Amino acid sequence: MKEKILSGLNLCKSYQDSNGVLNVLSGADIDIFKGETLCITGQSGCGKSTLLHILGLLDKPDRGKLIFEGKSIDTTAKNVNLFRNKRLGFVFQFHYLLEDFTALENIAIPRLITGESHKKALSDAKELMLKLNIAKQADHYPNQLSGGEQQRVAICRALINNPDIVLADEPTGNLDPKHSREVMDLIMQLNRETKQTFLIVTHNPEIAGLTDRHLELLNGVLVER
Repeated sequence: MKEKILSGLNLCKSYQDSNGVLNVLSGADIDIFKGETLCITGQSGCGKSTLLHILGLLDKPDRGKLIFEGKSIDTTAKNVNLFRNKRLGFVFQFHYLLEDFTALENIAIPRLITGESHKKALSDAKELMLKLNIAKQADHYPNQLSGGEQQRVAICRALINNPDIVLADEPTGNLDPKHSREVMDLIMQLNRETKQTFLIVTHNPEIAGLTDRHLELLNGVLVER
């Protein structure tokens, strides 16, 4: 039997705009299982990123519950930021690498936030770069890296704390087809070799075809595809 790692129950979220209230999530339910790759698709503006941000504790639902390993998550708790940094990893369309830090240092930052020593954090970051075939770029700054290299650095950064889940928001949306395929091949390889759980939000149906499961966000709820 598959082991649930993260669930969202009856998630609701709305925003006020010039035309009134915009309901983005209308009671969405989701279960994420340990070791799987799960893709969520949907039209632009349908709320995919909002859902990912809620699941990743970057935003709060208006109503609904988040369950992590069988326990309810208090999104207002003081230690929620530490929980997020340790248990969850994030990859975004725009890499959000810090320009004044090398690739190696960018990867090490989440580990340093946990209180790890500088030496150990850099050592672990270097090991990840070796694994993902970008060790030669360790001392390069973000503006010296290609788009594909930047996204590999971002994936290393997401993995540095050995998270239970990596949440990826349009991870190939800013890349050309060649580098997009390289990034997706890397994600699928990591899933096969390490059983790392990935939740990927995208508008690209080809990516959905690569993952174990595919959900579509329609009218504020999730539909299995």
